[in-house]
Amino acid sequence: MAQELDLTPLRVFSNKQPTPSTTSHAALVQWRKDRRDYEETARSRAKDGAHDIIVPVNTTFDQGLLRLWCRLRWHIAIDDVTDDRIVAEVDKIIASVKNNNVPDIDYEMRSKLRINLKETDISERVIQYFKTCHGIIDDNGWRVFFDDSTDKKQLCRILIASLEPQALREDVERTVRFQVRKAKKDEVALHDLMLEKAEEFP
Repeated sequence: MAQELDLTPLRVFSNKQPTPSTTSHAALVQWRKDRRDYEETARSRAKDGAHDIIVPVNTTFDQGLLRLWCRLRWHIAIDDVTDDRIVAEVDKIIASVKNNNVPDIDYEMRSKLRINLKETDISERVIQYFKTCHGIIDDNGWRVFFDDSTDKKQLCRILIASLEPQALREDVERTVRFQVRKAKKDEVALHDLMLEKAEEFP
């Protein structure tokens, strides 16, 4: 018996398709974030049965900009460029520090890093808090600042500083200072401590 063909129509998923027109650090940071959101939305739709095709990166980039990248930097024809090559170049630019200056990471974290107190599942609340922190770091190309053991200490400090409510933050600070000193520079230990303490502040 002949195998039946799947004739379900495929649709190009183009909702809020990000299209960068400049290689400035800020613009590419925003583009990468938007692109990730775009792809995640497409994957979520697929789980619900949608048959979408994600638009390739090279067709969404400003073609004039992409043509110059190919000719002046990579010395290849624009038809030969791959999505992986484009994303790698974007990651390289984002990873570089803008104008060789260290950004005000503390200010950005204070502005953007929040724990969702409306989430009733304490475990989910804490893990999403850590996820948000790492998302901010990746979106801004700051991973280079948090690689070694010294920088892990800074990461833990940031995670504690933005923790809410205040009573929980102060409790965690005291415990880290006098009891669980390992949590000053060990993200896993800090996560476990925050989870334990958060259950006391539902």
